[in-house]
Amino acid sequence: MGTRLLRPGGLLGSLVVVLVLAAGCADPESGAAAGKPVEPSPEETMTSDAPAPGTPTAVECGAAFTQTPGRGLTVTGDFPSAVAAGAREVSGTVTLTARRSAATRAVVTPQADAFLVRDGRVVTLPMAQDSVGRRLDLGDGSHEMPAAASLVACQGGPLRPGRYQIHVRVLLSHDDGSSDEALGGPWPLDIT
Repeated sequence: MGTRLLRPGGLLGSLVVVLVLAAGCADPESGAAAGKPVEPSPEETMTSDAPAPGTPTAVECGAAFTQTPGRGLTVTGDFPSAVAAGAREVSGTVTLTARRSAATRAVVTPQADAFLVRDGRVVTLPMAQDSVGRRLDLGDGSHEMPAAASLVACQGGPLRPGRYQIHVRVLLSHDDGSSDEALGGPWPLDIT
């Protein structure tokens, strides 16, 4: 599983933001007083399963998985399309490319977190890896990194033959203390 780096002041900064937001003040547009709820209009009401920026997407055994849109990086992958039943892992590479000339400077794990999904549910977890981060300085170029997905089911034992999808996640810890992720996939994988 990937390692998320913690920055000093991260929790304190979050608490300060919560306290400032909780203190509130009157909304000049609606005229609502501080602390009094304002009902959103239907146009303003929206639900999303996407995590808040800085919150990594949950990858849990058996949980539904829906890939959310990326936040500035494009992730492409190169994986085999089939492996023999009984194999322990499938390996490939992913390439991170900055969109819109958005420079990205961050620390990333040595390899992308790769996992398998079948019928919309997570069936394997990312493999454990070295916790020493690697420096990523991505301007207009791209960065290639390895990725390996376990073919051992969450309940133990090999995955059954069939069609699966490979997904990857790259956790980024930015120089300014914020964190983010880049998601890629799905790439089809047949276990035969």
